[in-house]
Parts: sequence; C-alpha cells; structure tokens
Amino acid sequence: MSIRELHFLCKQGEGFRRLNENEFESGSWKVSDDVVRQSVGKRIYLHEKQKEAAWHGGRIVGWRHSKAGDWRSSTAGDGRKVFRYVVEGDFRKVCRKGWGREKAIIWGGPPVDLGEELAAVPVDAQSYGGV
Repeated sequence: MSIRELHFLCKQGEGFRRLNENEFESGSWKVSDDVVRQSVGKRIYLHEKQKEAAWHGGRIVGWRHSKAGDWRSSTAGDGRKVFRYVVEGDFRKVCRKGWGREKAIIWGGPPVDLGEELAAVPVDAQSYGGV
C-alpha cells in the first residue's frame, strides 16, 4: 500500500517558508525514511487543528533531513524531515481519520505517476531526497 496524503499540525506563519512564487518548505516533522521516500508526488496539507480544513498545502516535490535552526529541530540528525512542495489544486481539505499527535498519514490509492513534469524539477541532491 502506498501513501496518498500527509497532514501536519502547523499554525499559520509557523514552520513553513516560501522558496519562490509557488514553492514552499514545510516545518520539520518526525517521519520515517520509508514514508518520505514514498511522499514525492503525493499531497501535503498543513492544518491549524485536526478537525479543521488545511490552510496550506500542495504536491510534494522533494524533502531533506532537518538541520539545526529548522522549526522544531534543535539539532541536525534529530530524525525530522522537511518537505518541499508546490501549491497545486485545492488544499482546503479536512482530514477526519488517522491523526496522531502532530500528523496523519493517509494510505491507499493508486501510485502517483511522477511523469516528466516532476522529474524535470531541479533539486540539489545534497539537500533534498526523493527526486
């Protein structure tokens, strides 16, 4: 079974940053290497509260290990990951199941075909994994 969506608790203005006009980084999250490897091409949603619609999100185009200074990361190597995503489609979605303390991982659905568009996204291989 593959990952379909990642949902994280992240208050507006905290832990995410704009990289360019349509590309962002999420805060840092405790997520297994297996989950992050499957996440590229899938959807990410940032929520204020578990029962509320997401305030931001999009399609994941890469990820990196957190470093000291990242939101919620006090040191490099703490096991947290930062996701890079592009705003694409509707992100005002409510996640009604699967929540743990700060995240919900939704499994199922067909694998996403990354296609030429995602494969062409330039990524610094030293900083980001997955593409």
